[in-house]
Amino acid sequence: MALQDSFEHLETWLAEHAPVLLENLNPPASDADIEAAEAELGVTFPASVRSPRRCARRTGSTTGSATTGS
Repeated sequence: MALQDSFEHLETWLAEHAPVLLENLNPPASDADIEAAEAELGVTFPASVRSPRRCARRTGSTTGSATTGS
């Protein structure tokens, strides 16, 4: 099962079994989000780190510092 398929399967399960949790998740990181985090941290993430961030929904703040969320 591809990574994207795994996340879609998880979202389907959450929609049925834990819809409130699913509603409280933020969207996946955009390329701009990832690039901002790289710039803030002074690093370049390898593809193995970047790809899952494009699929995975996030918890916590969608704004602010990549390292602190504020």
